[in-house]
Amino acid sequence: MSGWYTQSVTLGYRQERGLRQVGQSSTGGRPVSVSRTVSAPPERTTEAYTDLAARGRWLPAAGSAVRAHRPGRSLSADGEGGTSRVSVHLAAGAGGRVRVGVGHARLPDADAVAVYKEFRRERPTAPEGLLKH
Repeated sequence: MSGWYTQSVTLGYRQERGLRQVGQSSTGGRPVSVSRTVSAPPERTTEAYTDLAARGRWLPAAGSAVRAHRPGRSLSADGEGGTSRVSVHLAAGAGGRVRVGVGHARLPDADAVAVYKEFRRERPTAPEGLLKH
């Protein structure tokens, strides 16, 4: 049996026995991600996450601190006071649009995953109103 099938069987066994939940990573965390296309330049999009004043207008004060930042390309930040990790990746598209992918890793449980998914449904990945040229 190939490695992929072996891993699939192992995962199914662990989930069936209650040793691992659906969506749970091998390290125990629960990652979740969303992506959106916005009408804004990539550099302005990363500003919405890195500029404290801009971020405060659309994200709740959740104690996030930017760890690494490549303007117009990506950033990573601590979330929830350092217990989780947020990654933002950008890809420039046609017509001044940019594809924004936001991942949230190290979420503690399935309830936190549900809260994060609902939050991302209610708010855009990047606040276009703040990002106009």
